[in-house]
Amino acid sequence: MDRKKIIILTSIFLVLAFVIIYFKFHSGTNQKDMKEDVNHDGQIDIVDITMVARAFGSKPGDENWNPDADINKDGTVDNLDMYMVEEIFRKMEG
Repeated sequence: MDRKKIIILTSIFLVLAFVIIYFKFHSGTNQKDMKEDVNHDGQIDIVDITMVARAFGSKPGDENWNPDADINKDGTVDNLDMYMVEEIFRKMEG
């Protein structure tokens, strides 16, 4: 195999590797559009988990109610809402 073909094949390999790595960390979902981004800062992080924790057990009208922390929009911030945020956080961290 001549040098030119090796360079072309290496270049293709590097581009494919970059694409795979990019999509591993950017699953095609804009984090700003994710309902789990409770504080709407474009990241799913410990701040979002904390916000759900602060609103945990609340419903509309409660002092600690945060409609953004009610991820599944069932009218209560509960275990399912916390699970949904933690699951996305784990995927992004790991």
